[in-house]
Amino acid sequence: MRIRFAVAGALLLAACSKSPEDATATYKLGGQSAGMTLKVAANGDARIDMMGNTLIRKDGVDYLVGKDSQGTVVAKIDDLGQVIGTAMKESGAKPPAPPQQPDYELAKTGTETIANLPGELWKLRAKGGAPAPGGELDAVIATDPAYKQMGKAMLLQTRMMTLGMRESGQPENKVDKKVEELMSKGLVLRMGQGVTLEKVEKAKFDADTFKLPAAALGRDALTARFKAERDKMEAAQKAAAAQGGQMPAPPAALKATPAK
Repeated sequence: MRIRFAVAGALLLAACSKSPEDATATYKLGGQSAGMTLKVAANGDARIDMMGNTLIRKDGVDYLVGKDSQGTVVAKIDDLGQVIGTAMKESGAKPPAPPQQPDYELAKTGTETIANLPGELWKLRAKGGAPAPGGELDAVIATDPAYKQMGKAMLLQTRMMTLGMRESGQPENKVDKKVEELMSKGLVLRMGQGVTLEKVEKAKFDADTFKLPAAALGRDALTARFKAERDKMEAAQKAAAAQGGQMPAPPAALKATPAK
């Protein structure tokens, strides 16, 4: 009987060790001196800091923490995408005609170990050997379930980059769609030569790691803030043109800044 209890206890401990943990992944970005840090909590909250940009996922909602001439701005990414898309439509900007693109496919071609983590090597390429604009992309993905939450959190950056374009009516890029599919397979260990994992550390986060520095603006307030920054930039452009001098630097409308 004691042996049975001992075995059951060992199995329970093993199962607990595989439960989600707070973890930080640090990445090198090509030849950039600054890198990218991804923090993911056991409950799914996440934060990405990259070259002055801060994206936060808290309680299942995605946010951008930014800064403009009036100070800090916190916006839901979905709201921000709609505001930017609406502004583009109102300005008369029309989505460019989609370029002719081949269909793409993902092919698993081997394995590779990066930062002591094994991963699957994938290639994103045009189907049927057709030439792919920009060439092929290769990536290494860790599919270990222990890193599943971290892999999903990486898609925050992809959402931020493509949401405004989609809200403005631009068609979805076939490459972007396949990249999202690729990143959904697990944690990115390497993406081409631009993103490479340096290390993963497991340490419990403090309570402020995913804290928003202010309440998120509603869509009306966000629209007003966006238009105010645009008006300031246009006024600066007119003043510079009237004086025949150089145009002052435009206001940093919704320029992302690290959350405190």
